[in-house]
Amino acid sequence: MYFENLIKQTIEYQGHGSTQTIITLIIVLIVTAFQAWALIRQNRRIRRNESGASLKLPFFSFQLFYYSGYFLYGFLIHSGALVINNVVGLLFIPVIISLIKYRIKENGSFRKEIIISPFLIITIPIILFVNKNWSLLAMLIVATFAIMPQVREIEKTKNVNNIEPWLIISFLANSVASLGYGIWINSLGLIISSSGTILVIAIFMALYYLVLNKKNPKE
Repeated sequence: MYFENLIKQTIEYQGHGSTQTIITLIIVLIVTAFQAWALIRQNRRIRRNESGASLKLPFFSFQLFYYSGYFLYGFLIHSGALVINNVVGLLFIPVIISLIKYRIKENGSFRKEIIISPFLIITIPIILFVNKNWSLLAMLIVATFAIMPQVREIEKTKNVNNIEPWLIISFLANSVASLGYGIWINSLGLIISSSGTILVIAIFMALYYLVLNKKNPKE
């Protein structure tokens, strides 16, 4: 009864009824479980390699704040899908801890990334005003600032050993699902932010496989 009442309070149920809401939440649970599994694999990869090479802390810090912001945004607008999907952001914490541990051992210049990363918390208040035009622009700027250095790092080092390919795929799957959900609930903020993320992740994925193929050419 308690969970039934919670579902009835969601914007999904109020806008589309019980059947579509249940289907949506099932899809969200599948995508969320996939991303959780990929994040666990990413953390294991860092720890197994005992290295944080070619991984940028701001990229993962941004993701932590991004998911936290959308979790809060989902809570405020009573979106069951956003709350469920973005709770997986907690799994970025062990990844960040592992990354810091090994990057500090490897490179003293990592201090710059440690200093910059906490300021990306600005992502959270931006998301909470995500329907404002200036907030959408600010989100795209912050996202580009956080993600593109990771893309450039791969291009520069030609090293993808520490990057979990399933994590990239899960990012893309999650962004596509978020775009579809944004269209479904008519959220301009979700549509624009998800579209921008899809573009960046697609570039990220293409670069990853380009580097991988150059390192392991087919005979």
